[in-house]
Amino acid sequence: MKQTVISRTAADLIEMILKAHQVLHREQDLSPGNPLINETLTQLVSKVCTPYTETDIAYVLNHPKRCHVQSSLYEKLGEAEGEMERYYAQLLSAIPQPGWHHLRQFLYWDNYVALVNKEVEKIVTCHSEMLNHPDGEVAFVGAGSLPLSAILLSRQTQRKVICIDLDPDACMRAETLIRNYQLSHHISVIQADGREISYQPYSIIFLASLVFKKADVIRRIQKTAPRALIAVRSADGLHQILYEQVNVRELEALGLSLTARTESDHKVINSTLFFES
Repeated sequence: MKQTVISRTAADLIEMILKAHQVLHREQDLSPGNPLINETLTQLVSKVCTPYTETDIAYVLNHPKRCHVQSSLYEKLGEAEGEMERYYAQLLSAIPQPGWHHLRQFLYWDNYVALVNKEVEKIVTCHSEMLNHPDGEVAFVGAGSLPLSAILLSRQTQRKVICIDLDPDACMRAETLIRNYQLSHHISVIQADGREISYQPYSIIFLASLVFKKADVIRRIQKTAPRALIAVRSADGLHQILYEQVNVRELEALGLSLTARTESDHKVINSTLFFES
């Protein structure tokens, strides 16, 4: 019987996952201001985005120790991402006479740019009618404190983007950043529960990876904006270590049809799934 050979890199990734889980649960400060958190998460993202063989990917995803910690790792990674957004929102908002080039200081700026480029290209290719809608606005649910996706989407589509988030502190920080960068004519913020608001004004609706209870949000979209294009950010392959993968079958069971998707790569962590009712 042929023995399966696992690379040292895959074994190292398992060790890194367990180390990150331990550090995230031990440290009180999960912001980039904590050098240990900064170093640990930078290393984790770097290792996750390294190319692996299919054998290595299966080994890591099915490894019992990885499976055991993954749920609580998602929780802590979500907290750390929130802290990172707050940290950079404050940093970028404090710059005197800020300009577009200052946004590049964000650690994952290039990742955001590449992701939004893929998303807009897919919309233009597969759903160009959505961008031709004369009054259609774009909604971004779960925009957070640092609405870079909304800023990039507005710039590339020439559409007004509405940021929706339940957290009042995140909304306040996002509004400050948008105002300071003189983007208020193109982007606005609504503090609301995505499961309760009306999506009637929006022709395209994005759901961030960290939005909880996505099915409930989608049911609300179907009720209030049944013709909208719904873009749900997900993760594939080993990127599932960082973000939970969207269950396509569960969304199709709600009456959605998957019409297009973007693919992740070594530069782009998320994939994006496009659905119509």
